[in-house]
Amino acid sequence: MSAPADRRRTLRAEPLAPPGADSLPDEFTPRRLARRLAWAAALLAIVVLVAVLAPGLGEVRDRLAEASPGWLALGVVFEALSCLSYVLMFRAVFCRRLSWRTSMEIGWMP
Repeated sequence: MSAPADRRRTLRAEPLAPPGADSLPDEFTPRRLARRLAWAAALLAIVVLVAVLAPGLGEVRDRLAEASPGWLALGVVFEALSCLSYVLMFRAVFCRRLSWRTSMEIGWMP
């Protein structure tokens, strides 16, 4: 009779954490998000500086000056949707058990 009692003790579940008690993953902490935003802003600033200051890009600058901001924004949106659709299809074709994060990392790596 002591075996079932011992078994009950080992199968006893731990108490559940109250709702909302789980913390955010490390990737979403405010400090890490601020650091990533700073990197993205720095890279964007470098690209803008190269486009403005690099010799030999005068024709490109002239064409961009004549471009419609609406069309440029639409092009950026379509490119972002293209990237997202690639990740969706990658996960569906290769492995549905992959997490979305892993699918994004694999799909967007050069």
